[in-house]
Amino acid sequence: MNMNRKRRIALLTALAILLFAGSTWAACTSHSKDSDHDGVPNCVEKKLGTNPHSADTDHDGLSDGLELMLGTDPHDADTDGDGESDGVEEAHGRDPMDGGDDDADDEVSVKIKSPVIAVDSASGAVTLLGGRLTVDASGADLEGVADLAELQSRVAAGGTVMAKVKIDPASLAGAGTLVATKVEVKGSDDEDDVRCCLPGDGAHDDCDHQSAGDCAAAGGLDMGPGSCEPNPCP
Repeated sequence: MNMNRKRRIALLTALAILLFAGSTWAACTSHSKDSDHDGVPNCVEKKLGTNPHSADTDHDGLSDGLELMLGTDPHDADTDGDGESDGVEEAHGRDPMDGGDDDADDEVSVKIKSPVIAVDSASGAVTLLGGRLTVDASGADLEGVADLAELQSRVAAGGTVMAKVKIDPASLAGAGTLVATKVEVKGSDDEDDVRCCLPGDGAHDDCDHQSAGDCAAAGGLDMGPGSCEPNPCP
């Protein structure tokens, strides 16, 4: 059953609850008191077992009224049990009732090339973070790469791609404000690759291993074979 059909059924079910409330629960109608303003009257919430004083009983980011309309469980923050809250899935356009949704293709393993700087807004402390992180690359600014699919293809073929990725500070050790990141996404070694200096913040300051043809097509400078450490780009 597709998501739209499930939502229509869920909406009709929710409306039925309200329409028949007058006959089933004599004093309960769609105009009854709604303390938390979630679109579901207190009397209905009591029958459903949701909290009439909290617009979001399960704290998943979706109001109880919206959950009834979508068909998700207002008592369970993760209706389909896939490890992501209903609110997060809905916000990203995924079906919160389909545990088969898999966004693993939107994640790549990256190595921090230059330090990630986190600033604690409370204490003013500055922390340099390194190591390996797994980040959502679906919205990354990938230099010399058109989209995520091309990135994955390039990495699988042995390429190295520079990517500037925004990382949620909450996912880092110690809450703080993320100032800047630069990450290097690496695949297997390819002896035919050259060091290509791609246009970046400077003239051609981002070194990337790729074929000579790809380097030329991207408007980069071919620096020949070798390592990008230290950065050979002008």
